[in-house]
Amino acid sequence: MTLEPETRKLLSDLLRNPAGETGLPPALQVELLHKGAVISLRQDGGEEAVHALRDVCLMGEIDAAQSLALDALAQLASEGNSHALEALLLLALEHDFLPAQVLVSERGLQAPQPGRQAALELITGQVEKVRKQDLRQLTGFVLDEASGALAGRLLAAASKAGMTAWVTIVDAVRSPGTESVEKLLARYPTLPPAERDIARHLLERAALAGETHAQETLSSLYIRYEDIPARDVAVKNNFAPREPVQRALFLFLAQQWQAYETLDFDHRLLVAAYETADMTMRKRLLDISRQSGQMDWFDRLSGPNRTRWLRDLSDADWETAINGLLGAGRSEELWRLGQLSSPLWSANILTRLHDSGWQPEQAHEREAFGQLVQLARTAQTAPPSIRPRRSFHVPTMDDLRSLALSPDGKTLALGSSSNAIHLWRIDGRPEPLPVLYAASTQAHALAFSPDGEHLAAAVADHSIRVHQWEDGRTVKALQGHSGLVRSVAIAADGRSIYSASFDGTLRGWRFPIGSESRVLARSQGEFFAVALSPDSSLLIGAGADRVLDVFQLPEGNQVRELEGHEATVTMLATAPQTQFVASAGRDQTIRVWNYVSGRAVQTIDYGSDPVTGLCIHPNEQIIFSAGYRGQLHVWDMSTGRALEELAHHKRAVIGLALTPGGETLVSASGDGSVTLWNLEVFLMARQPVEDMPLDRAASIQRQMEANSITPPEKNWLAFTLELLRWKQRFDIQLEGARTISVGEFDIQL
Repeated sequence: MTLEPETRKLLSDLLRNPAGETGLPPALQVELLHKGAVISLRQDGGEEAVHALRDVCLMGEIDAAQSLALDALAQLASEGNSHALEALLLLALEHDFLPAQVLVSERGLQAPQPGRQAALELITGQVEKVRKQDLRQLTGFVLDEASGALAGRLLAAASKAGMTAWVTIVDAVRSPGTESVEKLLARYPTLPPAERDIARHLLERAALAGETHAQETLSSLYIRYEDIPARDVAVKNNFAPREPVQRALFLFLAQQWQAYETLDFDHRLLVAAYETADMTMRKRLLDISRQSGQMDWFDRLSGPNRTRWLRDLSDADWETAINGLLGAGRSEELWRLGQLSSPLWSANILTRLHDSGWQPEQAHEREAFGQLVQLARTAQTAPPSIRPRRSFHVPTMDDLRSLALSPDGKTLALGSSSNAIHLWRIDGRPEPLPVLYAASTQAHALAFSPDGEHLAAAVADHSIRVHQWEDGRTVKALQGHSGLVRSVAIAADGRSIYSASFDGTLRGWRFPIGSESRVLARSQGEFFAVALSPDSSLLIGAGADRVLDVFQLPEGNQVRELEGHEATVTMLATAPQTQFVASAGRDQTIRVWNYVSGRAVQTIDYGSDPVTGLCIHPNEQIIFSAGYRGQLHVWDMSTGRALEELAHHKRAVIGLALTPGGETLVSASGDGSVTLWNLEVFLMARQPVEDMPLDRAASIQRQMEANSITPPEKNWLAFTLELLRWKQRFDIQLEGARTISVGEFDIQL
């Protein structure tokens, strides 16, 4: 404050003659009184003095005294006065006193309790410190120590700081209703490891206290996400879902056989769970059945939903089921299965039944059985194969480097070692389209937007060029990487693009016109590949660190690491409607993962030929890979077995792609050769006859009459046709419209 000359003289006189009349203005006398009281309390430093200083901060009407009191508390706390430190913490936390928060942060004062310290760090904006060190302590403080008002402020601060996952966990435990628990379950697979541990710990605590929602949630974590620690807690304490179907499912998945058999002796509940499950869960159930020998529930294969069952059985499941039924003498059931399963397994079933000496009892069935067995043996002489449908050569002097197929499967883009991107229509006879030019440099990675309008090209100058390919116009150059961009992926909504670079970063961009990039991850080594989940909620990156990193989008938080490769991971592939990602590494393995649960599903040893192309079939458990020597391999994802080897290209394959329905595989080589592979017969042999429409017989007949058909393909088609005819023996099919006149009413069929 600025003093008047007269006042200044009065103060000087007071110092020289303390006992005299002051003559000071009343307001100034009060201020001096407060300041003097603060100084005296500071010198005292006792508990009551500290409480008085705290009250001055909260209720003092004179700012100068208030500031002096706060500073006095800070000095005392710095000197080790526990009462002063406690007072400051109360001011900062319980009273939300901003000056105290600032002072505590500036002077580095520490709360003696880890939970309170974490709360202090959150309140004062030290969020990263909380995330790395004190998250569990903070959680305990909010749930067990903080007042309702303080807990609310801490949760609000956490939400503002982007700690939404942690807020979801705490809300689910503080208010364990159905809505909050479901919210936690939905977020669980995307939680970072620290948050996942906290959620599990809190749920266990609540469950042991008798909270039924927590007990159910622990079981659900294992059902949905294969969370082993959650399963162990649930099994140890006999926690399981109350709803019968979910309870049976949990007991079966957890391999609690005695409890499961007691509950679901006729397997009705497990079958109900299977029939409503997604592909990942169905595969999990079948894998456990095969590995544990618990195959009795397969008896329901002939039920109303048998088509779905038949479609889901892997090669390993079929082997187990056939051996089990034969060993049990249940040949009649095998005969029924042989009429409905895929031609590939029908042939196996029928020939093995015949070799065992079994025949149907009914004469008309014996005749059909004999015909089918004869056709099956003929077909089995050569497995259903994959062969080229068309091949063509890109007329260029440059090496091809990259490949992308449009979402409708009609347009193929091929990047070359020059600045040319070659475009071809491949839905009929292959025809070249006008060449697209990617600035003045080569394209190392390509990706079409989901609407097919834009083509992103990662080029050698480290940028990503976005083209409106039909008119050849360059929309944007996305710049930010300092090393070669090795892989790009575009989100399902077409609004974001993600890139992996040798500069050790994964970046995200606004698509197609964004200019600023966001670094999602940094690595000391190169990133080679990036892929998106079908709904683009998760991003997977991989490279020299041998780990698959999984990130939640749009936040970009890392939620999981998939470890198993022993060398650099060079390629990734995902497929629609699944939670699987396939990865190929320089350790000469292809690995299949469930990227939601983090579980390794399969490991395939592919030999010494480095993988240069990788894709997963959208409808079948089949993986296609291509290598440096020009060969293509087809793998059974459920068993890891090689199904077929396609030796065709003379030089390294630069990429693979599948048409949307999976009927055609596209491969391209560096020498400019492109091949469209016909998968129709190969896939048809793996489709349940039960699932084939009535008009399939006519199309098979036309295929058999085509000039391009090979004898082995014709044998498989003939066997399939006979299976269809036998299946349709009781079907009535009306072709065209028929009108029947009955009285005054016409009925049209």
